[in-house]
Amino acid sequence: MTIGERIKQFRLERGWSQLELAKKMGYTTKSTICLVEKGISDLTTSSIKKYADIFGVTPSEIMGWGKPVSDEDLAEIEEVYQDDQLREMLMEFVRKLKGIMDTKNSLP
Repeated sequence: MTIGERIKQFRLERGWSQLELAKKMGYTTKSTICLVEKGISDLTTSSIKKYADIFGVTPSEIMGWGKPVSDEDLAEIEEVYQDDQLREMLMEFVRKLKGIMDTKNSLP
């Protein structure tokens, strides 16, 4: 999925028209939003940040990189990772998940 497609998805999830999003971005017409959603217009770092703020998501989510791991989640992972037995169980679980993802991605 492209950045433009993600922006369109976020817009539609909120029930906004292109014009509504354009106004929130400070544009006077919807043409810029249309060009962005079609992937014709490149985005600056500052515009990616502005889209993220308007949608209430992170710039990483706009880029398609997913949500960042929270500090609390990292602390829990580090705690589990300190225990040798739990670490091995966690790594086995990750290997199984990767196998499932590989299988899923290889399906037509």
